Amino acid sequence: MKRTGIILFCAVWLTFASATLAQTPNNETQSQAAATRQLLVEINALRRELLQQAIEFQQWKLNQINRELQQVQTEQQRLAEEEQWLQQEINELTAASDGKSELETLKNELAGERTQKLRNRQQPLHERATELTGQANKEEQRLRQLTDKLKTTSTRPVS
Repeated sequence: MKRTGIILFCAVWLTFASATLAQTPNNETQSQAAATRQLLVEINALRRELLQQAIEFQQWKLNQINRELQQVQTEQQRLAEEEQWLQQEINELTAASDGKSELETLKNELAGERTQKLRNRQQPLHERATELTGQANKEEQRLRQLTDKLKTTSTRPVS
């Protein structure tokens, strides 16, 4: 009987121990799943933060490009006004020259040399304005892509 009691006690104890051991991996699995979910939440938060910083940087770049483009356009406007003034001077000299050689020489100088200098200064500005406009369009497209990506990341549920 003593033997039977000991065997019965061992059997109950083994049953209890095995049940406890069976629950431990289940708890471990649950805690690992919870930790994994928490890591996914943190990773998604970091992704959103990086996207937000990328958007802010794109906006800064776009502002810089637009500021430089505005400066180029202002210079283009100034040179166009200068060319208009020069053309007006040429027209006035043409009307007043009536064959006078001194005025004719001055008119030719204004028409030739100075006009060419103005046009030589305008050409690089025009090229730079075109380049900046293209760059601004590219940066605006990149900004839209980042904004769309942020929206999809924010609305996507955590797995």
